[in-house]
Parts: sequence; structure tokens; C-alpha cells
Amino acid sequence: MTVDQPKELVVSVDKGMIEDVEWSISGGSAVIEPISNNKTKAVITAIKAGTVTVFARVTAKDGDQTAVTTAKTEVNVKFALKAEITEVPEKMYYDDVDIISVLPDMGNEKNAYIENVEWTVEGDAISIVPDEADKTKAVISAKAIGSSKIFAKITATCAEQTAVYMAETETIDVKPSTVTLDIVNGAWTLTQWGTESATKTNNSDGSVEIQYTKQYREVTLKIPVEYSDYKNADIYYTFENGGGTCNFLDGFGGNMSEVSNNADHHIYKITSDARFGSVKFFNYDEKLKVKINSIKLSVDKKLSLSKLNEISSERSETKYVDGKVKLKLDPQFSGSGVRWSLLSPVDLNEYKIVIYYTASDSYPVLCELKDSETGGTDPIYGDTSSGKWEITSNKISSADELFFKYNTYGSDRTDAAEITINSIEFVKK
Repeated sequence: MTVDQPKELVVSVDKGMIEDVEWSISGGSAVIEPISNNKTKAVITAIKAGTVTVFARVTAKDGDQTAVTTAKTEVNVKFALKAEITEVPEKMYYDDVDIISVLPDMGNEKNAYIENVEWTVEGDAISIVPDEADKTKAVISAKAIGSSKIFAKITATCAEQTAVYMAETETIDVKPSTVTLDIVNGAWTLTQWGTESATKTNNSDGSVEIQYTKQYREVTLKIPVEYSDYKNADIYYTFENGGGTCNFLDGFGGNMSEVSNNADHHIYKITSDARFGSVKFFNYDEKLKVKINSIKLSVDKKLSLSKLNEISSERSETKYVDGKVKLKLDPQFSGSGVRWSLLSPVDLNEYKIVIYYTASDSYPVLCELKDSETGGTDPIYGDTSSGKWEITSNKISSADELFFKYNTYGSDRTDAAEITINSIEFVKK
């Protein structure tokens, strides 16, 4: 039998009727519980691996004669192993990188240890690289659109027994990080107040042209529901024969917050529920023509702070609590802080870094970005007065390391800096 799998035992006699049974056990690695309504039966439950001896002291009566005897049996308790793969994302986007772990359950076995973990992947969407320092962890990368399942085969040993368990994840879907809407066949609304507002022409290059037929009218393109979790909208278009506006609407008719408004390019940061969102064009001139070249939706990159690979922690106390990082930095050392690997390079031409934090005071801080491949760095100075720090690099084009530190050089600060980093996001410029 194995640990945590109860087994029923039955005692019987060759002659006579059993009047009483006293069950007992020796060995200390299992417990036995008689069945109340049937004294000839008992349930044994193993606590840990090993061998136990079960005794049944039987009192039986045959006619006028009563006899007492003790039966015994040895039960070999096998080492039981279970495991679960934890910190698994429900979905990933192309080029996402994450860290997962396998958590073994070896019961009460104090002397049990893991010999090996073999990580494998089913499907081509995700690749996996085991952590060389900790075999229970692995880095997963989203390399193709599709789905994959991850398996961890654990081999563990206890009391000269070896157990093997195969843990697996649910299917993980990998979605594109950027999608281009089908503006040719999309759900356009060209009428308003029951009358036609404009006509649409599809061009061979995939663009569309909206020719208004009435003044002060709305033309909208509905965003498909499957793209509700994309948080950036890039709209490329030009106006001819007049002026108008372009807006991204949420599902309740309100405008999304606008990031930039170039002559022929709008970027919108989608801040609310976009499941029923739409792109709206509005004309001031009756003869306005709008050529829409493309509409692209994309996701932001958000770091999981509890999974960041800490490279070093210099004269600082670092605690990872509920997905946040609590830092206590030493003022006696200008540069006390923590350095992280970002697992994969981030294109700083495309993204800016936004650090959200809370601090007990306004501390001078420094965020140093590093490209480990080229050796280039960009130290950026600031403070912790606003709770939000937006960082745009001017010296390097990509970063795969981030160093956040207490910058007391030239300062008379003598108190430790207590800062909680709530999240780090890479947001499209």
C-alpha cells in the first residue's frame, strides 16, 4: 500500500464465531481504526514509508469453548509522491517569457528528496528551458501562436524507495502580441439616424476608403470580442477634402484616453472594457473622404515581480510579498538596491518603462537599464514623490537587466529608504 491510501483488513477464524477483536499496530508509520459495526474489519492508513506489523487479538467461541489467539501480518508501505505545476499563466502572448515551478508533495517523509525533474512540452507554441540552479523551476517562452501543455516528470527517493510522478498543466494558449483588424470585412456601421452617412470602398492593398455623403455623421468599426484584452490601438489613416476626428470608444460610448495624435496616426491607450469597443470617424465636412490604411491592436508587457530573476541585492532587504517587492535600502551605501534579469530583452525604441510604487518618503532613486549583450547602460535619476515613474531610455535600444537603487551620493540622507514596488510595466510609446 502507499501513503494516504487507506486499506481495509479482515480477520477470520477456522472454527467458531468471533466475539471480539482488538486491533493494534507497531512500527509507527501507520494508524489503524476498527470498523464500528463490524469488529472483524479495520482500516489501516499509512503515514510514511516503511514496514508495519498489524496485530488482531481475536476472541472466538465454539460451543461451550472460548479461545483467544493473535493473528499478525506485515504491511509494506510504499513511498507516495504527488506534484503540481504552479504559477502557470492561463494564456501568453507571442514573445512572452515566464517562470513556472513544480511543487512536490512527499507527505510526511522527512528524508525524502528529489533526484530529478524532467521538463517536456507538448505542442509547438511554447519552449522550455530548465533552471540549472533549481531543477524544480523552468523558464517558458511563447514562440508561436497556438497552444501547448507542459509536463514535469519528478523522480524522488525515500527509505531506499524510488517514486515517479508526472505532473501536467492545463492547455496554455499563446495569442499574438499584435493583431491587425480586418477592416475590409469588419463590422462597419455606415448609417446614422436611419439614413446613409457614408459609403465604403475596399482597395486592393487592404485599405478602405470612407466617403461621407452627409455632414456631421459618425462611421464606426466594431472591435471583435476576442480582442478585448488588447490595451493599445494604433489607427493609421488620412483625411481628404475636409476635416474630422478619429476616436476609440469603449463599450459604453466613452472615448478612450488618447496617447498621441499625429497627422495620420492615432495611438489610443485602452483603459476600460473594450469588449464592445469601436473606432469612430466623424466628419465636419460633407465631402470628407477617409482612407484607413490599417488598425492594429497590441498588448503591453507587464513583469511578474514575484518571478523576476534577482541577480544581486546590494545592502538591501528584499521581500517578495503578494506579487510586490518590498525594499529597505541602506543609506550608507550609495547604490544599495536590487538588480533583476528581465528574462528577455525589451525593445526600448518601442516601449517605455513605467514603475508604480509606494514610499514612506521622497527618496532619491536611480533606475539603471542594461543591455548585457552590448554592455551598454543608461542610468536614469528620479525620486519617489509621485508614486509613478515613467522612464524613456536615450542611450540604449534594448534592455534585459534593470537595477533599482537608493541614490544617496551627494545627499545628507541617513535614513533607510522603504519602498514598495507594486508593478513594472513596459508601455508602448
